[in-house]
Amino acid sequence: TSRKRRGHVPTTELFPSVRHCNEAIATFGDAGDFKRALNLFMQMRKVSAIMRMSRGGSVFSSSNSHNIVEDRSEMKRDDAETFEKSTNSVQKSPIDLVSSPPKPNLVTYSTMMSRAVSLGKPRVALRLWNLMRNQPNFYTNVLSRKLRAGRIICDDAEQLMGRAGLQALEADETVIVPDVICCNTLMNAYAKLGDNVMARSVLNSMLGANNDGDEKMLCHEGIPMTTPTVVTYNTLADACKVAGELGEALEVLQLMKHHASKTGENSVVPD
Repeated sequence: TSRKRRGHVPTTELFPSVRHCNEAIATFGDAGDFKRALNLFMQMRKVSAIMRMSRGGSVFSSSNSHNIVEDRSEMKRDDAETFEKSTNSVQKSPIDLVSSPPKPNLVTYSTMMSRAVSLGKPRVALRLWNLMRNQPNFYTNVLSRKLRAGRIICDDAEQLMGRAGLQALEADETVIVPDVICCNTLMNAYAKLGDNVMARSVLNSMLGANNDGDEKMLCHEGIPMTTPTVVTYNTLADACKVAGELGEALEVLQLMKHHASKTGENSVVPD
């Protein structure tokens, strides 16, 4: 029937919620079945893209999705109607269905990235980061559109990149603003690759070097100002160790102590 046509999503279709899909992705990843987690993730992206096109929108950077893994054959392109089967396979009880397709959110991308890193696929995690950063609802893209539309001025845009402005954006659940967990996961991907320079750039941006305009400090694109945790510093130290830069690893320890004494935050005291 026309209802079953490939690529056609009826308006009466029901889907698992994004929370249930995220839980299924985490379960597949924890079980070591990254291919299955990736399949579900791609289904989420595909169905939300089809719904967006049916409303007169366009698929943003859809071609990027083909570059997540090196072997494209691993990305099985199932229809939206397999969602319930995929998510129910990891749960004993039925799940609640909703009318809106489960569009990937920050938790979706962070979960995929963390499982990719834990399964020895740090480069895949970096591709997932870039894919998330290119989404139209990523916070920097949202600000850029508002700026081009004249809805905000440059000074306002700079203020929005501060902590208070980011919190206002975070209140909108449709906007993706990386949190400390996502930033730590990205840094961990660099750590596994021994790229201590890029790992440090993540920390620099978390500490607000983007807003300070310090051109001497390497910053990471897309990382908002957010408070590092002891996990952040430990991950950076690990990146230095993998890179063979033990002197820089000791500098990270001093940097963490300085941060703790400057801010009075016990959460970043070396453990």
